[in-house]
Amino acid sequence: MTSDLETSQISERAAEEGIVESLVASPFYSERHSSAFDAATLLDVAETRAFIMATQPKEWAKLGKQFPGEEETALAGYLTTLIQKRGTLEVLRNGVSFNGINLQLAYFRPSAGGNPEHQARYEGNRFAVMRQVHFSTKTPDQSADVVILLNGLPIVSVELKNHFTSQNVQHAIAQYRRRDKNEPFWKRCLVHFAVDDDAAYMTTRLVGRDTAFLPFNRDTRNPVIFGRFASSYLWDDFVDEDGEVQPGIWQADSMLLLIQNYLHAEQDEKTGKKKFIFPRFHQLMVVRKLLAHARANGSGHSYLIQHSAGSGKSNSIAWLAHQLANLCGPDGQPVFDSIVVITDRRVLDRQLQGTIKQFEKINGTVSKIDRNTKQLVKALERGDKIIITTLQKFGFVGELSKIPGKRFAVLVDEAHSSQTGEGVKDLHLVLTSDEQLEEALKKDDESREADDPIESELEKIQKARQKLPHLSFFAFTATPKDKTLELFGVKDTRVKKGFRPFHKYTMRQAIAEGFILDVLESYTTYKTYFELIENEKADGEKQVEKLKARRLMLQYVDQHEFAIKRKAHIIVDHFTRNTSHKIAGQAKAMVVTHSRAHAVLYKQALDEIVREQNLSFGVLVAFSGTVTINEQKYTEDNMNPPGTGDIGEAFKNPAQRLLVVANKFQTGFDQPLLHTMYVDKKLGGVAAVQTLSRLNRTFHPLKQDTMVLDFVNTQETIQASFQDYYQTTELEGATDPNKLNNLKYTLEQSGVFTPEDVAEFVDLFLVKKVKSEKLQPFFQRIVTNGYENLAAEHKGTKDYEKKKADAKEKFRKGTARYVKQYGFISQIMTFTDTALEKFYLFAKLLLRQLPYEAQTLPLEVIDMIDMDKYRAQEEQNGRITLKGEDGVLELTPDDGYRRGRGDEEKIKLIIEKLNKEYGIAFEEADRVVGAIKQKLEKDEALRAAFKTNSIEFLRRQKLQDSIKEAFLSNADEFLSFMSKTETDTGFGKFFFSEMFNWYDQAVSGKPSKLRPETSAGG
Repeated sequence: MTSDLETSQISERAAEEGIVESLVASPFYSERHSSAFDAATLLDVAETRAFIMATQPKEWAKLGKQFPGEEETALAGYLTTLIQKRGTLEVLRNGVSFNGINLQLAYFRPSAGGNPEHQARYEGNRFAVMRQVHFSTKTPDQSADVVILLNGLPIVSVELKNHFTSQNVQHAIAQYRRRDKNEPFWKRCLVHFAVDDDAAYMTTRLVGRDTAFLPFNRDTRNPVIFGRFASSYLWDDFVDEDGEVQPGIWQADSMLLLIQNYLHAEQDEKTGKKKFIFPRFHQLMVVRKLLAHARANGSGHSYLIQHSAGSGKSNSIAWLAHQLANLCGPDGQPVFDSIVVITDRRVLDRQLQGTIKQFEKINGTVSKIDRNTKQLVKALERGDKIIITTLQKFGFVGELSKIPGKRFAVLVDEAHSSQTGEGVKDLHLVLTSDEQLEEALKKDDESREADDPIESELEKIQKARQKLPHLSFFAFTATPKDKTLELFGVKDTRVKKGFRPFHKYTMRQAIAEGFILDVLESYTTYKTYFELIENEKADGEKQVEKLKARRLMLQYVDQHEFAIKRKAHIIVDHFTRNTSHKIAGQAKAMVVTHSRAHAVLYKQALDEIVREQNLSFGVLVAFSGTVTINEQKYTEDNMNPPGTGDIGEAFKNPAQRLLVVANKFQTGFDQPLLHTMYVDKKLGGVAAVQTLSRLNRTFHPLKQDTMVLDFVNTQETIQASFQDYYQTTELEGATDPNKLNNLKYTLEQSGVFTPEDVAEFVDLFLVKKVKSEKLQPFFQRIVTNGYENLAAEHKGTKDYEKKKADAKEKFRKGTARYVKQYGFISQIMTFTDTALEKFYLFAKLLLRQLPYEAQTLPLEVIDMIDMDKYRAQEEQNGRITLKGEDGVLELTPDDGYRRGRGDEEKIKLIIEKLNKEYGIAFEEADRVVGAIKQKLEKDEALRAAFKTNSIEFLRRQKLQDSIKEAFLSNADEFLSFMSKTETDTGFGKFFFSEMFNWYDQAVSGKPSKLRPETSAGG
């Protein structure tokens, strides 16, 4: 039996007392008895009076003259009316006016070095904490456990539970949901917290049983705090993961900043209604920590924020941009002159623009660059406070390098490789004046005064690629690559002299908290099977690289019309049986292909199947440019329905259920109804996570799960890709800038060009500034005399052509590596070396002149692939489980020294291995198809029906009946095949469709699609 002493120690009352004691010990707080709260006006008007008298005595005097002796009553009446009309947030931010009296109801912290009178008024804010507050005139016995008030206005309500009393945060949530949603008190408060000793949840709006509570926790499970509740970060100071002391969320400074800079209204994507936004814990902390570091350290720093999908990055970026625009350092001066927000997409993110716009204090604070480059130029010249644009636009502002020296904060949405090349150099040049570059060069210990104006110009270009003291980068991404970590991450000796993100919100936490779905929950992989047959024409002694041959063979098989049709039948069958009824019958699917030609063939196959089966949904296709197949040109316009227009918008149409894509819509595309993905493309690393994450959005309330069917990748590959980004991603080690010299030396030793060629290029390109028509002959001479004569020492030998092709491929790849690596390494170099910059400019243009020779299989090898034995068979089906551990990326070993050529095997050995891995036969099926075909050819009644009946459905039905009769007449021989068509619905539909196409064409005299060799044995 529990003693009275024990009850007093572990009760909710004891927890309330602990919260009150902590808050009262912090600045601006006092404890008020609940009797001071008036349920009729929902105010502690005595606190409001005390605040106004202390901070605005003249306005209080006006009130006294108009309502002598009744000041409090009049004030309460006016405030109640105005708050009901405008809301608590509005009156706290902007004050109220009535009868010629202008009152501020809160004062926010002035910037450093601000007006002392403003600071005194800020310190006059009065926070109060009350326990067991009775808030209703209809049901006077109802009370809230804890209420926080600001200057007499309620702003936070708390329901508190305790595990020691056998209750937890879910009981608090349930209690809130049972409350009368029509009580005015709930609308007066800005936020409602459900709290127990371990966890916290919050909501800004009570709507009864459907009230949505969001987690407000430090992680999926809050860290233990010795001697205090794990949830005490709400009311007490706490130490964050970096060892820094942070003020409690409900403390006065914190709450005033939240009211001033975070709380806002936003349109709910699920309901279309406006909802009130209170930041989640990680959003508040990342902005708080970034502002603190920038305030203390000024410009010239880089920050990597690894926030998963579902983290609310748009709001985080908006809150950060708005506050950086007003941030002052310890000297009271602005830290940044302008804030540039960059999205990685050509179409600007309208959601991001709209969010920032809500925080404007003055019209014109935010400049949306959504028309052309001139618009961007004007915004930069004007010195607009917040500019939203795309990185691509900076590539066209090459001459705008004379902006007076200013300091910029650059916020990058989804930071990846686009921020590690030429684009970011152009950005640096645009945002950097000549004086700032000269100053940076003077600080470079390795730099000295250069007499040659060309050398001086090259030094400026190279320095512009590096980190500069007037530019700060804030890079947000869910999936940082190794280069992104090294460019923007925090150096950390705990990660073997590597790099880590400045702040994180992990995929694991986002899934656990329900902000995204686990796309690996239902992951089915298929494996491709086909056979190779010995070809008498093939040279058995010919040498072929094993991996290259395997890749090309699989590519040929996967692009074959028969293979795509088979997989298209699997897709349609799976979609109609497993996906189409999901999300109240609105679910959509995406087919991810590995090339534009692949997408065209899939679109054709899917359209044909949908038409054959008389299905009601449509198929869209998305790819760039024009694809030519068999001299026929295909584009998005001529493959999609007339008037389709923007594919993303067209896919919102309920009738369009399948979207086939080739390198489009795999990043940055959010479609709430996208439920299933069919993958026919090799994926790995970041690409796998980004592509599959198109499914994880939870915007639609009825979307509870996802599905993936993968024809190419294994579960093990996908698991490895996601594991790196499941928790924090770190980089082990750092890039050695000297690897550029290795790459440069390797290319110089090839003999394709000479040092004199490079010097001549510099003279043409940088001194004489000649146009492309004069540069093209210069590079063509190098290509003709050098590149095309590689491996000349082997001329006349048996394998000369092969050695020449290998040497050309090696040089082309090496040149591409130098160009790519320089774009990245030049940004982490702490020295200037104009020889590397010269060579980069030379190699970059030379690369564009080198002819690219596509790799193909010899015809004799193609003849060995027997597509009649092709099948796609389900291999793995189930959940892919990830480990709760951080991912550590390793540096790409791209230093110019490559491993030797892959092992080579004779074609016969490749055949044996591919047959072993992929040559599982169709059991009796291969013996049966030919016999079925012969029986149908002898069926005169079937032939007559096809010639006389114009209705396709009836012809199909007659064919199926004839096939079933053929099965039954040879039940012993055909038992396995017959069973396969009945138990495997997708295979059955595919088989009957293929037989119909063959027979229909055979009867009409057209060439047969079914090869005659399909009979027994192949």
